[in-house]
Amino acid sequence: MLTPGRLNDGTLPTRQLRNGSNASREPIEYGLGLVFGAENGRRYATHEGVINGFQGELKSWVTERVSVACLVNIDAGPVGSVDENTRAMAAMIAEGARIALA
Repeated sequence: MLTPGRLNDGTLPTRQLRNGSNASREPIEYGLGLVFGAENGRRYATHEGVINGFQGELKSWVTERVSVACLVNIDAGPVGSVDENTRAMAAMIAEGARIALA
């Protein structure tokens, strides 16, 4: 689960950056339901989900053995939307991580 999937040629798949430029692409690190990334020099694995009336995210810093979960009973809107609720959840996860990783 902690190994990102790769294309047949061994490279990571890519997606267009949020700035909308066709020339700007970033690699997608995704493995069996987990998305990978790095913040402040620390690697993490995360999974989020949305369904009617519920939104949740679990973010884990595997090396540090720290996980932070945020579960909210709200109408979160369509999957993948960036709205006030999603930003609030990201802020709560960041604060939990700041406390746990300090």
